[in-house]
Amino acid sequence: MTKLLSKKSFIAFLIVCAVIVLAGIVAVSVAGFNADATVGGGQQLIYEKVFSKDDFQKEAQTIRDYLNNNGARVSSLQPRENISDRDNYDAIVVNFTSDKPIESATINGVQCRLLEVDNARSSKLLKRASIALAVSVVIIYLYVLLRYLKVKGVYASLTVLIMMLWDFLVAAALVALFGFVGLQVNTYIMSVAAFVILYSAFNNVMLLSTLRSNEKNLKLEGEELVSLSVKQTLKRLLISCAVIVVLSLAAVFVCGGNVAQTCLALIIAVAVNTLSAIFAAPRLWMSLNK
Repeated sequence: MTKLLSKKSFIAFLIVCAVIVLAGIVAVSVAGFNADATVGGGQQLIYEKVFSKDDFQKEAQTIRDYLNNNGARVSSLQPRENISDRDNYDAIVVNFTSDKPIESATINGVQCRLLEVDNARSSKLLKRASIALAVSVVIIYLYVLLRYLKVKGVYASLTVLIMMLWDFLVAAALVALFGFVGLQVNTYIMSVAAFVILYSAFNNVMLLSTLRSNEKNLKLEGEELVSLSVKQTLKRLLISCAVIVVLSLAAVFVCGGNVAQTCLALIIAVAVNTLSAIFAAPRLWMSLNK
């Protein structure tokens, strides 16, 4: 464990994270985030045809194939209930994005309606969520500062603040990179951003409490302090990470759609949070506390 948590491991972790962040910045600069229609705007296709509920997957796959062949990316695809006949659907509504707008679409002989998606409401929601997220970061920083005020609280609060922002940056970069293999940013992504901040704060406050306790009560310092403190918190870190990952994977397979996209982003965030709490936070605190 001591070797795994050595200074070399810390430097290697920082280098890997820095490469990820730089790659993410390049990806966003060149192609932007792979945002769905609710965030980045797009079009809506309405496929109006009465068909049995048993045939939904077949009809949906036909629409997906058509849009994929025309360079479009499906954001969401939902059937519309037939009010007069509950055994059948009377339409499929699809939100999608594409580099070039689709002017008209005929699928299986059905002339589909195409509409522009208005994402003004989503933009307002994301703006408000961003403000709330910024306020929560300030509140967490002040909480940690006051909690550890008598024991150089400024260093503990700075450690938590830096790690929250660092975890958010690395997770956002990974989401941008995974966009090239189909991971889409949707309106639920702000819940993941909030989770990154709060989960990072939780992990790092727990770890810092252990570091402070061992430093004060056991009179430990340096490598011995880091190694013992991480060992004592490692089980709790891994259990909480495993529970969230398992539940998220279950949601991915059961729910699909936007829920699956959100849960995949959540898994990325949890992995980043856990690794940074193990490899980066203790060393950062020690560096600031010298």
